[in-house]
Amino acid sequence: MQNQAKSLLLIATAFFASASPAWSVPLNMVTAGNDVGQSIETRIDTEKMGLILLRNGLVKMQGKNITVHSVPEWLFDRHKVLSGKMISSKFGGTSTISGLVYFFEGDYLSHLDKQRNKDSITLTDGRVFTGKVATINDQSITFRTLPGGKIAGTSQDFQFSDIKLLDSPRAYFFTIPVSDVKLTDGASGLAADAKAITFVPTGALRKAGWFNQKAKAIEPKSTLPGTEGGPTKAQIATLVMLDIINDISPAIIAPIVGAYGSSSANKYLQQFNVQQNASGAPVFPYGRVGELLGPVPQN
Repeated sequence: MQNQAKSLLLIATAFFASASPAWSVPLNMVTAGNDVGQSIETRIDTEKMGLILLRNGLVKMQGKNITVHSVPEWLFDRHKVLSGKMISSKFGGTSTISGLVYFFEGDYLSHLDKQRNKDSITLTDGRVFTGKVATINDQSITFRTLPGGKIAGTSQDFQFSDIKLLDSPRAYFFTIPVSDVKLTDGASGLAADAKAITFVPTGALRKAGWFNQKAKAIEPKSTLPGTEGGPTKAQIATLVMLDIINDISPAIIAPIVGAYGSSSANKYLQQFNVQQNASGAPVFPYGRVGELLGPVPQN
């Protein structure tokens, strides 16, 4: 009866976990009066950021700042793994807030820009500059153009309001579905409920279809203290397998000794180990039968 009750409880728990929607969280957005965002305040749980898998992930947005938090492998608490700035945001109609962010520091930053690709900025007037983002603050980006650029080897500042697109491994589009939207502070702000946030790297635009069809999110290797870890999963599996072999070996040997006798059984096991070695499978870990089972009684 107790087992049946436990089974019913587990089934009910699984059903409600799968059927229940994600919890909504409050979101506040200050706009410039034309649905263009100036700042966002919210905290949203998420499982991944583009191609980065986040363990118990959380995204915090405060003003122009955005931080991504995760629980790296071998740790137990959330840690800030990425920090960035919100370049633009917009309230689209009645159900979506979207925008563009750029990350400039964090434990996972090197995972975003493994190839050290060039950045490019497209301005609202149509001009395009190629180079690298040097610094970023709440209002502008300092951009260093590379040789071959329109203003090669120089640095200049671009205001967020003048940037149409930043194509960079560190730049991401974000989308937040919202509901129960209410205007606040006259027409200069809004409050809403948010359930999720998704990220797509800006570079995905140049690889049409690849991001959705081929991309697979993975958890980056953390460099935070305490993430050095212990045995790998493969090593643990090997140890478990050897422990199983250690437990079942006596049950294997006893019938062999009974059928062949001690001397013949040793030869049989040696042949078995040779075959196992040839196939790459684990060998029998015990030496001679007598060493494991003791002297075999003589008839």
